[in-house]
Amino acid sequence: MKVKVIEINSLKDLDSALDEVIEEIRNASDENEAVEDEHDCETITALRKENEELRLELSTYKAKLRHVQEIVNS
Repeated sequence: MKVKVIEINSLKDLDSALDEVIEEIRNASDENEAVEDEHDCETITALRKENEELRLELSTYKAKLRHVQEIVNS
């Protein structure tokens, strides 16, 4: 597991950080597909499902963040 510390000083920073995390999850899903033939398919399928759930959850947070940004900017 990779750990990355991101300094967040604004809503824009948070938005960018969420984009990074979503991209990392997408890349992890792609890596899971690449090794699927070499490992237990059930494990890979479970990881893929978990990654997709995380991506959806983060996308929901991004949508809420955009709403907050609109309120702050108005």
